[in-house]
Amino acid sequence: MYTYNGKEVSIKVEIYPDVVPYLGETDMLQFITDKVACADAWEKAKEKFYSEFGEMLPMNRVAPHPISYMHLVALGGKLDMRQNGEPNVHPFASDIDEALALAKKAENFNYENMKEANDLYEMCEYLGRRFPEENVSAFTGFGYEGPVTTAVLMRGSDFYCDIYDEPEKCVELLNLIAIGAGKCANFARLKSGGKINDYAYSICDDFAALIPPQMFDEFVIPHWYTFGDTTTLDTPRRFFLHCEGMKPAHLGYLKEAHINHFQPSVSPDLSLSDMTPWIGKSYNEFDWLCYAFNIVKMSDEQISVFIEDSLKAGACAVRTQIGAYAFEAGKTDRIKAWIKAAEKYKA
Repeated sequence: MYTYNGKEVSIKVEIYPDVVPYLGETDMLQFITDKVACADAWEKAKEKFYSEFGEMLPMNRVAPHPISYMHLVALGGKLDMRQNGEPNVHPFASDIDEALALAKKAENFNYENMKEANDLYEMCEYLGRRFPEENVSAFTGFGYEGPVTTAVLMRGSDFYCDIYDEPEKCVELLNLIAIGAGKCANFARLKSGGKINDYAYSICDDFAALIPPQMFDEFVIPHWYTFGDTTTLDTPRRFFLHCEGMKPAHLGYLKEAHINHFQPSVSPDLSLSDMTPWIGKSYNEFDWLCYAFNIVKMSDEQISVFIEDSLKAGACAVRTQIGAYAFEAGKTDRIKAWIKAAEKYKA
């Protein structure tokens, strides 16, 4: 546990999923689609990761590679599973009317019959047998995106024109998407042995940051609410928002979203001085990220200052990340420097 000025805080290192196929010497496509290759990669990666970090940084629990676009597959998208690349989805609705038609068609989509869902369940079962000591989840990695991000991935950048040309249709589409994403989240939660959330929900909606702040009250916030209504039983709720690319002007418009925890993540236009004034107004708390491609360039002193400045500005959590790049570049010592700098705040 870490503390700052008597308050408990989090200082952590997040491990990117690409570390496992990299250390396991398996290409990404095999890691995602071949259960034996996935398990073999985990065996090698766990050994190599422990050799590098020991008890300093525990490895993630064994799991399939997460795929964020399963709801989009239900809507009619196709996963692009290229060699050594993470799964992606390309725009597949030619206009807003087609997007609406696809969303309506998928209203009662049955994920139990979805090949990708059953493949993932089978992989989790296999990983559980290979790693009985790991308590592998019965079903994990089956993802969805926030309403705006899903709409943009359906339509491409044309969606940002749609909101001016066909605002009423866009609102209808976003509402359908929010409900559909909620059903996808509920399916994954129940399939893993969990239950519908009582009091909290989370959304990752990065492309919402490209909508002008003054349009949030129509095209963004109500659809976050709708997702919450679909996935959460009680009110008031705790709302975790991850939204990258935010601008300072957005922060004041987040008041009506009632965000408990805000994660701006990779938002280059935001500074700590932008974040602090809105604590208790637009969000109850926020965390601050030292991005994976930034920490590898930082000195010990810069890392120490980054953590101190973040906590001083009111961040409840300070994060950095380690991905395959840090191993490729021979920069794992920067992660060790982060962990060492964090020791100052141990309770």
